[in-house]
Amino acid sequence: MKRILVATFLLSNSTFAFVSGPSSVNAGENYVSIGNKAERGKVEPNENRSSFQDAQININRLKYVRGFEGILGLSRSNVFFEYGSFSSGKEQVGSTLFYEKDQGSYLTLGLSSDIVHDQDKQFGFYIQTTPKKSYNRNKFSNPRLDLFALGMTSAFNITENFFQKNLIHYGSGDSSAQNSYLAIDTGFGYRLNHLIGRQFTISSSLLLEADMTERKDASYDVAFSPTGAQDRIRAFKYGTIIGVDFAISNQLNFNFNFLQKLGGYDARSTQIYSANIGLKF
Repeated sequence: MKRILVATFLLSNSTFAFVSGPSSVNAGENYVSIGNKAERGKVEPNENRSSFQDAQININRLKYVRGFEGILGLSRSNVFFEYGSFSSGKEQVGSTLFYEKDQGSYLTLGLSSDIVHDQDKQFGFYIQTTPKKSYNRNKFSNPRLDLFALGMTSAFNITENFFQKNLIHYGSGDSSAQNSYLAIDTGFGYRLNHLIGRQFTISSSLLLEADMTERKDASYDVAFSPTGAQDRIRAFKYGTIIGVDFAISNQLNFNFNFLQKLGGYDARSTQIYSANIGLKF
């Protein structure tokens, strides 16, 4: 059962939230994945619904994870590196252009460790930084890229095939035009391994995401806010995530996640699709 929990945690958390949490591998193992995240639905830059427009953010990611024995008495530790390139569509309502289409890239470095990891439960944490990034930081429809981020993860078996998982993530923003925020992902998963003869997991969870700071955008205020007023940008949204993870072979796996916003405001997108394929060696 221990291997089942390890594999489940590896797949489900490597695609978390759409805020780039950790993956987990055992000591001496390597894990490489490539993936794409597409943010769609609506961009909501102002409380005036006339400002809403189509979201077009595309992110390509390459990630490497190396496992080693736990530091300071912890049960297991990983270092991870992620390089990404992305594009964000132009922000335009009618004939008014607010921001041109943009392209960018980033590099994220991180460390994760398990405080507890046994056959039926896991509890750990991670820290990460994205010191190198290049893009127009003033745009509203940008991906989340944090100068510093940290998180806590947990998972435990309820039955042999049914489990519960959680992740709490804090991101500092990029120290300029993007807000800091807190995200919480909590849900359940079910393993179908016993039915199909290989690792196959489905999961569903609730995501809450709230900005901790706020900013303003003068260009959107001029177009959509009452004369002389400024609309604060401080996003809050909640939604559901549905995920599928399955093993193609003993070393190769694939996962897909879909997020749908159910409520909130100031969202940079209201739908997110994420797909990754990874190799463990």
